[in-house]
Amino acid sequence: MYTVKEEVKRAFANRFLKWGLLLEDCVIDSANTYVINKQSWEIRFIKDLDNRGKYLEFYCISSEFSDEHFKIYEDGSIEECEIIKAQYPFDPSLPGDKEIARKKYLDENKVVYDYLKEKGLYRK
Repeated sequence: MYTVKEEVKRAFANRFLKWGLLLEDCVIDSANTYVINKQSWEIRFIKDLDNRGKYLEFYCISSEFSDEHFKIYEDGSIEECEIIKAQYPFDPSLPGDKEIARKKYLDENKVVYDYLKEKGLYRK
């Protein structure tokens, strides 16, 4: 397996403590994508680098819970990221609000979906 700092392993384990998930549960899916399929979760993650340093970026899908998308940096700090939303709010008393909210929902989800696909973080 690749080398990951203990701070990253600990931050991941703490986030998924209820399910007992560990980074060591992963399998390599492609050149840069790793997958954990355990409990009710499918978790895809990649290694990457930005101006803050090296990190692992995760997209987590569960049949029981909302999606999660986050980065864990080498120091163990976590940055929350955008998810594909499952629903959208609107005010039924405002004419046209449902249509406006739906368009915004679809547009925002497309941006997130395209990003995740490009990074290898969403199902093929």
